[in-house]
Amino acid sequence: MIAPLLPLARRLFPQFVTTSEQIGRAMIKLARDGGPQPVLESIGINAMSRVDVQIVPSGAPVKGAVAAPHPRFCA
Repeated sequence: MIAPLLPLARRLFPQFVTTSEQIGRAMIKLARDGGPQPVLESIGINAMSRVDVQIVPSGAPVKGAVAAPHPRFCA
């Protein structure tokens, strides 16, 4: 229903429209480096998502990365 209006809304109000990719990038950045405040609004999420975050496919080797054990399997 609202999907056809999203491109128009994104052009008119970019600070209030956030994509799932932007949310994901912001989450990675915030988990890795922390953030300016505990709760972010759309404007903050969009700003954090513009910071360079390297997304690596699952299972791909990452230089310097150390695999963490899954919490379920830790005693």
